[in-house]
Amino acid sequence: MDSAGNVIWDHDAVAYAVRENEMCGGFLLRFADGFVMVRKKKEILKVIESTLDETLTVKYISYYLRDAGIAEACYKNEGGMILTDKEIPSGILSLTLA
Repeated sequence: MDSAGNVIWDHDAVAYAVRENEMCGGFLLRFADGFVMVRKKKEILKVIESTLDETLTVKYISYYLRDAGIAEACYKNEGGMILTDKEIPSGILSLTLA
């Protein structure tokens, strides 16, 4: 997605994010329209990143929850990673690749 609040990721950035998510116990859900990185914590599915817009992410995650027998999902920004040598003011960021 290339719009306000979104970042275009190159191949290396995507590969890194997927590996980092897997090292944290997460996995990648593949849907017809895109991908969603998730982690399961105490019977709650946490959405980490998505290539889909919010409407499609919620729609597909709802289907996945039903099929996997998981009762709850969490979809919120919990901070992120910054790769830069510039000083960044505090605040909430998604995965930022600079």
